[in-house]
Amino acid sequence: MKNVNLTVTVRTSSGCVSPHAVMIDGATPVHLLGEVVGVALITQTHFGSEDCVTILKISYTPEG
Repeated sequence: MKNVNLTVTVRTSSGCVSPHAVMIDGATPVHLLGEVVGVALITQTHFGSEDCVTILKISYTPEG
């Protein structure tokens, strides 16, 4: 299955709001999306598991 590129807008504990690009498995069930995106933020960005971030929005733009 193809990977899906997402833009995840988060708010950090310091109040900073910023978008981050992450990639997830295209076969991810919708009910697991929040958990999978959270793991992707930790593994694919500068955030660590100890950082407090709130996911505000998950955006997907189809290719083509």
